[in-house]
Amino acid sequence: MNNIKIEEVRNCYWYNEAKTLINCEAQFSHIFTVISEEVLYTSGDTLPEGKDIGDVKTEAVKTYEWLPFLANPNDVEAHGRKLYANAVNGDYGEVAEFEHPSLEKELSRIRERRNHLLKETDWTRGDDVPQATKDKFTTYRQELRDMTEGIDTAEKARAVVFPTKP
Repeated sequence: MNNIKIEEVRNCYWYNEAKTLINCEAQFSHIFTVISEEVLYTSGDTLPEGKDIGDVKTEAVKTYEWLPFLANPNDVEAHGRKLYANAVNGDYGEVAEFEHPSLEKELSRIRERRNHLLKETDWTRGDDVPQATKDKFTTYRQELRDMTEGIDTAEKARAVVFPTKP
């Protein structure tokens, strides 16, 4: 979309340790909710030249939506690159330091991906699947289910390596 205007930005923080991405909340000119229509003039008013008695002129009163936004200096869209550059320059306040996610968030991330991978292989449980294929996937699926065992720190969770799909 061309000519997207950045209305406002808040809560900027480095998304990664390398400080190459900035996460924030942003409001953009093309995403808003009309909360009311303000009547500027009606048929009983003295009308601007060229307006008919039956004309009613209204103006939308908008509220912009706060959206999560991941700013990237290499964004394909100009507004993404501009938002990143402005944030680095401090236009929206100081960019907060990167913080590693907690153990709970890391485990949640692992479980979400693991559950997705298990769903992708549910077909291997069917009656029409050859036993050799079932055997390969049984081991893989069990490794996925066992992934979070013994993970008691966020550092261990970040070091998890997913098993290779057969």
